[in-house]
Order: sequence, then structure tokens, then C-alpha cells
Amino acid sequence: MIPRSLETTEEALRRLGVSSLTLQELIQTIISCSPSTAQLIVEQYKEIREINVSILEQFKTSDGSILGFTRAARLASAIELANRTTQRIANQKVIGASSLAKHFAYLSNAPDEHIIIIGINLRNCIECEIEISNGTRDWAIFDVGHLFRKLHQYDAVRKFVLIHNHPEGDHRPSLKDDETTKVIKELGAKIGLTLVDHVIVSSNGFYSYVGNKKL
Repeated sequence: MIPRSLETTEEALRRLGVSSLTLQELIQTIISCSPSTAQLIVEQYKEIREINVSILEQFKTSDGSILGFTRAARLASAIELANRTTQRIANQKVIGASSLAKHFAYLSNAPDEHIIIIGINLRNCIECEIEISNGTRDWAIFDVGHLFRKLHQYDAVRKFVLIHNHPEGDHRPSLKDDETTKVIKELGAKIGLTLVDHVIVSSNGFYSYVGNKKL
């Protein structure tokens, strides 16, 4: 079997489905652009959900040309569709680790590490789902302060779940995962935000810190 990291976007799409594609590959597929242009869009628009047509159509591609209205409209429409779909998650009751792992199954075949936070209110309903980092195959760097700033944008959030993937296939936490979880839990507690679980997903299963009594 060809490693996911060596497959073309089309090969991954045919073998594993659209959920296996990275954000860059999704953009590349939607607007038929080069990988370098897709990467430029990802790098410039950290808040990908907030992209709009008027801004995007003036975006300069990797070859110096303008993206244009048609491709900008395609991407903005796809993002809007995703926004409306993910809104279904908001106001739902918090689900268990196994259900979260199923919801984020697309990360299990991703070639790079992603870190996502789920914000929860006092009624145990989901307020937000935010991707805060997209790293490499071996690690994802993120600013803990950035994580909490994002959560504080939602006034009702009082608790949160941390979710990330292990591209190499081993869902067991590393020592670094343990250290990071401890730091985030302690810092969150100081500002009134409770870490209720940390779920790691991979192609071989998932790991819950709460389920393994490590939180």
C-alpha cells in the first residue's frame, strides 16, 4: 500500500474518500489550482471559515495572477456550505469520546497533525469547533494563549475538549502530549475554563484521557 504522504490528491480521494484530504488538498480540488496556490491561501487565511468572495477574488496566486471571481465564488460557496453544516453541531449536547472520534474520523487518515478545540457551555452544549493548528506529520505547534483567546470569543463557553490526530497510526499519547495536556488543564482552570477531555484519533483507533483516567 502506498503511504498517504506519497499519494497524489486524486489517488487519496479515490482510495480513502474526501475526508482524507488536507485543507490544502480540498482547496486545490474545489478551485482547480496548483498545490502552491492552495498552500498560499491556507497560510494567508488562518480563519478559513471567514473568507468571502470580494476579498478572495483579488488574491494573487503562486504565478502572480489573480484568482478571479469564478474560483473565489466556488471556494467561498464551499466554505459557506461547510459553515452551515457544522452549525448543526452547535447547541447539541456533548457526546462521548467514541462519538467525537467518529465525528473526527477524517483526521485519522490525514498526513499532518491537526489540533481542534470544542467549546462547551454550562448546559453541556457545544458552542464552537475551532481548528487551532495544522502541523506536519510528526508535530503541530500552537500557542496556548491563542487557544484560550479563541475560546473567549464565545461568552458562553466554560469547558472544552481538545482533539488531535496521530498521522503515524499510534493513538497512544506521547510524553509531550501528556505534558501539553497538563499545562492546558492547569492554565484553563486559572481562567475559568475546564478541560473535560483530550481525544487522540489515528487510523488504528482513538485514545481518551478521561476514559483512561489520565485527566
